Amino acid sequence: MFVHHGVGIGGAPTSLLRLVKALDKKKFQCKVVFLRDSAVVDLFRSASITVEVVNFGTPYFSHYESKKIKWYYVLKYFRIIYTWITTAYIKAPKYLKTQEFDILHLNSHALTSWSVPAKKLKKKVIIHNREAVAKGYFGFRRAILRKLILRSCDQVVNISVDNMNRLGLHGISSVIYNFIDIPPTYSYPMSVDNQTMEVLFLGGQSDLKGFDCVAKCLPLLSPGIKIVFAGHILTHENYLKKSKDSSFKAKLMRSLRNDDLLKSVYMSSNAKVVGLLANPLNHINQCDVLVTPHRNPHFSRPAIEAFAYGKPVVASNVEGMEEIVDHGVNGLLVEVNNPKSLAESLNSLLIDKKRVQEMGCEARRKAENCFSPEASMESIVDLYGKLSNNT
Repeated sequence: MFVHHGVGIGGAPTSLLRLVKALDKKKFQCKVVFLRDSAVVDLFRSASITVEVVNFGTPYFSHYESKKIKWYYVLKYFRIIYTWITTAYIKAPKYLKTQEFDILHLNSHALTSWSVPAKKLKKKVIIHNREAVAKGYFGFRRAILRKLILRSCDQVVNISVDNMNRLGLHGISSVIYNFIDIPPTYSYPMSVDNQTMEVLFLGGQSDLKGFDCVAKCLPLLSPGIKIVFAGHILTHENYLKKSKDSSFKAKLMRSLRNDDLLKSVYMSSNAKVVGLLANPLNHINQCDVLVTPHRNPHFSRPAIEAFAYGKPVVASNVEGMEEIVDHGVNGLLVEVNNPKSLAESLNSLLIDKKRVQEMGCEARRKAENCFSPEASMESIVDLYGKLSNNT
């Protein structure tokens, strides 16, 4: 039985969906439990996967790299503690006692409240550590998280070496990379003889994913380079729904008068906004390069998806990203939050068609060797087998 907590269609649920679909249904009976209803649930249902929504409370106890903690966040932790205790000792035990399962596979380290009752029921527990655990200022929250996992989990699956080292529980940890489908055919980068070179950014308006860095690099790009902004961009989506007349652009510009970054994106000849995508893989296949300038330690799923489609990646040199991008081989690593460095790297790379295509071939080769379903699923199935036999 799998448990997932989030509501956004991002890397974690996408990776879980691929894992569940790839399991041999003759050997494994699978069920995915969601704590809240959302579009993610519909995504799993459409894949004919057994799901259940339990509507348990939030927030969760997690400790990953994100924005700096503010002093008033202390108040939030009273609610987190209350939610964790009621889930661990009331809601989850009551629910799990009604279920038949051998292994509880939790899709985030934020779900330790489920591991406690499962362990009391003598079930095997796996935590899938998909986030870069923060080192913190004093290490208190990290120490608590480590203790909870060590006491109530049998195995930690990390999606990168960096994630494993950050958590530090090497005795019960393994590294199994997220896997991706490797398409039999794909469009080679810069294979179309035109004047525009497309660079895809899948971060929406998220500063953590580098939106501000990409927006600020636009004036520094060479003519002919167009960055395609995909993802959740609120202003674009809201006005696109409301405006069907020829004054759309004028209304949009008035709405952006207090947001210089968004204004620069919409006004730039080097930018194109496509908003949320039903299938980002189509755009990955059509682009020449993918850019993912994350601010925090991260193991980027869009990066390995771009590799599968033979596209080089330009990424920030945050911890974890060097496990994917080999600088100068299948992509480039640039300084974190440095628009000038990002623009210079894109300009120098995209001026050389042969270099882009050679990097794309190397990217495809790494995807086949490191991120294919066969290698990852073999490791997952072996882990399930060991836990099932070790009763």
